[in-house]
Amino acid sequence: MLALPISSAGLVVLEKTTSRFEGFIFILGQAVVCAVLLEILHDQMLQTERLLHSFNVIFDDVKDKIKTYPPRPYCC
Repeated sequence: MLALPISSAGLVVLEKTTSRFEGFIFILGQAVVCAVLLEILHDQMLQTERLLHSFNVIFDDVKDKIKTYPPRPYCC
């Protein structure tokens, strides 16, 4: 997440380019970096969904059994 502002800070460097070709290559590089970072963020979101699903698959049976478990006897 912190790399996205760094890649957009490259716009300052764009003003210092001397030719259109150099600027085009720089913009193309920035677009590739941005695409890679967005794919990494998307992969992290998918990984989080997978973890939550596996957590629910494992613990849904335990939650269901808690309802049928006998209550704790009252003492004292």
